[in-house]
Amino acid sequence: MIRLTALAAFCLAGVAAHAQPPASDAPIKLGAILDMGGVYADVTGSGSETAARMAIEDFGGKLLGRPIQFLVADHQNKPDIAAAVATRWYDQEGVTAIMDVASSSPALAVMNVADKRHRIVMLSGPGALAITNRNCIATAVHYTYNTYANAQTVGRAILQQGGKRWFFITADYTFGHALENDTAAVVKAAGGQVLGDAKAPLDNTDFSTMLLTAQQSGADVIGLANGGNDLVNTVKQASEFGLTRQAEIRGARVEHQRHPRHGSADRAEPRSAGRLLLGHRRRDARMVRAVLRSFAQDAEPVTGGALLGHDALPSRRDRRRHDRRRARDAEDARYAGERLLRP
Repeated sequence: MIRLTALAAFCLAGVAAHAQPPASDAPIKLGAILDMGGVYADVTGSGSETAARMAIEDFGGKLLGRPIQFLVADHQNKPDIAAAVATRWYDQEGVTAIMDVASSSPALAVMNVADKRHRIVMLSGPGALAITNRNCIATAVHYTYNTYANAQTVGRAILQQGGKRWFFITADYTFGHALENDTAAVVKAAGGQVLGDAKAPLDNTDFSTMLLTAQQSGADVIGLANGGNDLVNTVKQASEFGLTRQAEIRGARVEHQRHPRHGSADRAEPRSAGRLLLGHRRRDARMVRAVLRSFAQDAEPVTGGALLGHDALPSRRDRRRHDRRRARDAEDARYAGERLLRP
């Protein structure tokens, strides 16, 4: 979810730097370039759009008296489309900041457009390490995760559990390559082995040949360097072939688990970063219910134990702490905005 209280001052910096003092009723425009119907639609797509609109509504819909306008575009997982949208938004439509930009290749294309114009781009969907280091720009923020962080946490944890021999099934584009390379470096540094890999095109449906190759390699761990529907399809097919009983199936956003209330012992349950895995804290319960109410009635239900603990209510202490934090954030945003827009 895009948190407007945290972003307000940063976005207003773009308004002050790139425009004359606007009319008091001119909207502050924010945009999200998402995958609305492709491989990442379930983990970004309409869910990210809904979350952003909820954040704007929660913030009051205005900043310093100016309405906040939110735009959405579908990049179709094509960098040229993402770059064209970013160019039009920045140059013609007066968009202050572009956000999310699901998928690493489109994100890098948008960063190039933003860099040439010294405009703001805030990235939460893509994960390639190049966004954080080699291709980093002064007006971009990359948060949530990247491939280095996943490799250093998930990879190390699996190695500590005895997974030494790896085979990768990798999405054949920027993110997949980066995740495989970063994880392979961790494996080798810890004395493990990478026995091979198989590259799959983005939005692939048949992973059977790759899974059989992985099985024949003798690997302890099949590392899935992919995401979205590719990740879901890989795990489903691995379970059908019985690989979840023979080897650990691990990925950036997947866990092989035995849950006492959901599924059998052999069920590999993918958990996407965009799912509502919020029920582990009592104060998240209201947010979960609010998000579910905001989605259309025919939307795909949240499954896989995502609402564990959903009956718990936030404590009075948690509510007070939350209210104080929101008040501080709002005051900080107002103060920063007034200074940045001061003639």
